[in-house]
Amino acid sequence: MNTRTDGGSGLAFLRLSGVAALALWSLLALGSGAWNIVNQRDETRSLATREARSHFNKDTAFRFWASSHGGVYVPTDDRTPPNPSLSHLPERDIVTPSGKPLTLMNPAYMLRQLMTEYERLYGVKGKITAFPDMLFNPQNSPDAWELAALNAFAQGKDEAFEFSDIDGKPYLRLMRPLMVQKSCLKCHEIQGYKEGELRGGVGVAVPMSAYLEGERRQIGNLVLSHGLIWLLGAIAIVMVTRRSLVYFRERIEVEDKLQAAMAAAEEASKSKSRFLAIMSHELRTPLNAINGFSQMMENRTFGELSPQYHEYSRLIHSSGEHLLGIINQILDLSKIEAGKIELEEQEIFMGALIDEVFGMLEHMVNQKGVRLVNKTNDLHTMWVDPVRIKQALFNVIGNALKFTEQGEVTVFNRCDAEGHRIIVRDTGSGMSVEELAVALKPFGQVHADAYTRRLEGTGLGLSLTQHIMRLHGGELQIASAKGQGTEVILFFPTSRHMDEHEEDMSPDAAEA
Repeated sequence: MNTRTDGGSGLAFLRLSGVAALALWSLLALGSGAWNIVNQRDETRSLATREARSHFNKDTAFRFWASSHGGVYVPTDDRTPPNPSLSHLPERDIVTPSGKPLTLMNPAYMLRQLMTEYERLYGVKGKITAFPDMLFNPQNSPDAWELAALNAFAQGKDEAFEFSDIDGKPYLRLMRPLMVQKSCLKCHEIQGYKEGELRGGVGVAVPMSAYLEGERRQIGNLVLSHGLIWLLGAIAIVMVTRRSLVYFRERIEVEDKLQAAMAAAEEASKSKSRFLAIMSHELRTPLNAINGFSQMMENRTFGELSPQYHEYSRLIHSSGEHLLGIINQILDLSKIEAGKIELEEQEIFMGALIDEVFGMLEHMVNQKGVRLVNKTNDLHTMWVDPVRIKQALFNVIGNALKFTEQGEVTVFNRCDAEGHRIIVRDTGSGMSVEELAVALKPFGQVHADAYTRRLEGTGLGLSLTQHIMRLHGGELQIASAKGQGTEVILFFPTSRHMDEHEEDMSPDAAEA
């Protein structure tokens, strides 16, 4: 019932999350589109403004050039008659030696013609204007926007620009003040001009039609691209939401099945434990009898045996002990895997455990004729389960002796900041990577084809040792190469050192 209720809440949450994600994605797409459109419009106006200022700078350069040369003489014609405003100049009109009449064009006169020609060719308008009471040419009369700009210049402003229509067409208009310079006095001093005073303004008007058409195309592309991106994202969100809903429903079903399977597994585990307990009891009784009688035969309790029957009795006893070892290790492994083993930890000096294991293996050492060397030093006092660790040491050192036909088995240790390592190195047959993987599995026997070794090993030693080390927060590490021996490491973390436990059990920690 709780699973169904939680499942219903989860499904509602997923649906709400999908709607929220779609709404957020829509806002992001809309916000990005609006931001890009605003940027595009700003870019259009920025480009137009730069063009207007470029044209203004060009006109200013022409005017300054003409002013610096005192004007320009050009042939007199209908388009360029003598300038009445320059009638006071004695050399306004001259005649070349060939008899060609020339008239002087002052900078403003020249610039006005240039602006007219530039407008005809490129559409960019230009104009020189002034306050109505300062005009000499009525064609230069300011319109309303230009008059407002001139008044702003009189107040100290140095530039005016505006996007507006001229004759029904969009333009960017730019104007800057026209100040009297010393070179202007040649022509205009008689008219009362004074150096540095404001006499009017020079302006340009850039047509915006091409800019605005490009802007519309770019905005159309932005709308289309953002619309497609939004659509793809929306489809993805819908698909992910639908898939999540399907997955969540499937997960609910799986969890229900898993709960049922866990209940079945728990019952199976109990059944397995009962079976193992019964099996252990039923097998130990006859095996103990077999081992007892075989031991009595070896001790010649029933009289002297022939060498052949003596070997038979030894094999019977060895097989019985081997089977008892398998039973014990299966029970241990079953308890560890079921999590039913709790470590009985004590303060233990590791050197004492190693000495005990060396004593337990003395008989094997003497039989094999292999040297067992203890090179451990500065061993730590550990907080461990002594029975389990002794079992782990016995497994790895015993395995090393078992598969070493000549040479030696060396036990040494190494300590660093990470922890303490007890290392068992042999000169035995070694294992390949594939054989090592087999050896670490329960019942994995690398040399299963050798009869005598099959009797000596259960295939559970390394697997059980691996579990024991993990229970202690440590690790079993093995490095081996075929024909080059094996190195087995029992790694204990620093938390197992007694000095670490003493810090944990300090008065302050105990009070906490």
